Amino acid sequence: MSVEVAKQRILQRVPLATLIGETVALTMRSGRQVGLCPFHGEKSPSFTIFDDHYFCFGCRARGDAITFVREIQGLSYLESLRFLADKFGIEVPELESPTHDKQQRLTEANLYKICAESLKFFSGTSVCVTRRFCLGISAWARFFQRIYRSASIRTESCGTAVSGESSFAQGLCH
Repeated sequence: MSVEVAKQRILQRVPLATLIGETVALTMRSGRQVGLCPFHGEKSPSFTIFDDHYFCFGCRARGDAITFVREIQGLSYLESLRFLADKFGIEVPELESPTHDKQQRLTEANLYKICAESLKFFSGTSVCVTRRFCLGISAWARFFQRIYRSASIRTESCGTAVSGESSFAQGLCH
């Protein structure tokens, strides 16, 4: 079985109007359910639900249940399929994660840890503008205050690199 088979099974069983009705207030007009589009601001309803898809006459947004979940929830394609299958109780064994996915998730978790440690290291070091002239963190902050606010420096996770090829690797080992 493939993901395409799972997609078709999900699209056949998910009531589109029910799914969209959880996010958008729908009313009946000319035999179709309509509401205010969740993708752009509007005053009169132009977001129309058809049997197998939706369409907005204002911003031209269109799609099916999977597209709607991807746009509203911010999920990937497979995550959207799993979300809909769980929500509507649809069994889709083709979406079960094989063991290589577990290894990939473990690798991603390890990379995330390395990035977090890198952030700690680089945000706690001095700035070396040249090999002879080093600025401390307070000087670095003052330098960038002219361009960015101090809060921006912290929230955007600005950091600095130190001179020396192995200082980062040594910092991670300690």
